[in-house]
Amino acid sequence: GLHREVLLRPLTAFRAEFGRFDDPALSFEQAMRMFLAPFVASAACDGADSDELHVMRLHLREMLEPTPAFREVVAQVIAPLHQAVSALLARHCGLRQADDDLHQLVFALAAMANDYCMSREFMKMLAPGVLSRPNAHEQILDRLVGYSRALLDHEIARRAAAASAPAATKRKAHR
Repeated sequence: GLHREVLLRPLTAFRAEFGRFDDPALSFEQAMRMFLAPFVASAACDGADSDELHVMRLHLREMLEPTPAFREVVAQVIAPLHQAVSALLARHCGLRQADDDLHQLVFALAAMANDYCMSREFMKMLAPGVLSRPNAHEQILDRLVGYSRALLDHEIARRAAAASAPAATKRKAHR
C-alpha cells in the first residue's frame, strides 16, 4: 500500500494542476495551454526537491517494468487523463469519439510535454539558452501549444485527404 501511495500522490497533485482543460467551452489552444502548463512549470523537473526527483525516478522505473501497484495507479489517474485528452482531440477533429490514430496523437503530445520535464538536464547540456532565457517557461509553453495545433491540423488534413481519396486508392491502402 505504501508503494502504491508513493506512486499515486504526486500524480494526483499533478492532475489537479490541469484544471478543467477538457471544458468544451475552451478553444483548442486554451485547453492545450492548461494541459501542457504543469509539465513546463513542474518544480520537480528543475531538480528543486530531491524527494520529488526520487519519486520521478521511481515512476520512470515503473514505466519500464510496471508493478501491479503502478498498473492500478495508471488505471486510476493516467487513463482518465488520456481519455480526456483523446475526447478533446476528437471534439476538435469533429469526431464523436477517439480512434487509434487520435490515441497515437495523444501519445505524441504527452511525449512532447513529458520531454520538457524529464529531459531538462539534457537540454541544458545541448542548448542552455532555451531554459535560461527570460520568460523561458512562457515561451516554451507558447511553442508547445503551437506545435500541438500543428499536429492536430496535420491529423485533420490527413483525415480529409483520406476521405477524399478515390475508392481504388482506399482499397489499396487497406491491403
